[in-house]
Amino acid sequence: MSIVRDYLAAIQAESYDEAYALLTDESATLAGSAEQFAEASSSGLVRPDEAAGFLGEEGALSVGAGPAPDTVLVTAVRDRVADAWLVRSADGSVGIDDAGVPPTGASPYEWINPASGAEDVGDVVSIDRAAPAAILFRTPDEADGPGLVGSPEQLTAYAGTVEVPVSPAASENERRWDIALDSASPSFETEALTVVWEVAPGSGQWRTSTTPVFLDPAS
Repeated sequence: MSIVRDYLAAIQAESYDEAYALLTDESATLAGSAEQFAEASSSGLVRPDEAAGFLGEEGALSVGAGPAPDTVLVTAVRDRVADAWLVRSADGSVGIDDAGVPPTGASPYEWINPASGAEDVGDVVSIDRAAPAAILFRTPDEADGPGLVGSPEQLTAYAGTVEVPVSPAASENERRWDIALDSASPSFETEALTVVWEVAPGSGQWRTSTTPVFLDPAS
């Protein structure tokens, strides 16, 4: 958890070079240069005010086992905002996977329950408890260069830091994953719902997407 605290503190101080240095090599490759990382941070990766909120008195950080050996998942929640980071140990060093958003074009994936949209900066909406939580990946028609997201054939889901069942529902041009929250029922309090996947099997390039999950107080 300490490396995530250092990462958030660096972003809070807008010391993006320091934050960039805490990334895994694979995430740094996906993020681009330190300058590109700083631009992504200021426009939607983790904003300084969000970092300050996660570290503040109203923020809550939690840690649990990750999807692969030598990995842990760290989640952060404040009010109706949530995020998560995969922390990995490799070759004697520890780093954070936080690749950022694709720099151009529409996102190839989005949360559809809760209907918070693409990436981690979508609308804040309550979850529909009559349906499973779900995220949808679309296969791009054309792609220039290496993919930043992939179309995962394996996905691990977490309610907070507790792994929950996830199952695929594939079609020709999109891949939907349904996430069962029966064992971790949503409440009126905000919880991080996170999915973790490897961009390509064996690539070492891991991605996460997190959405805040909560029930509508009026329901």
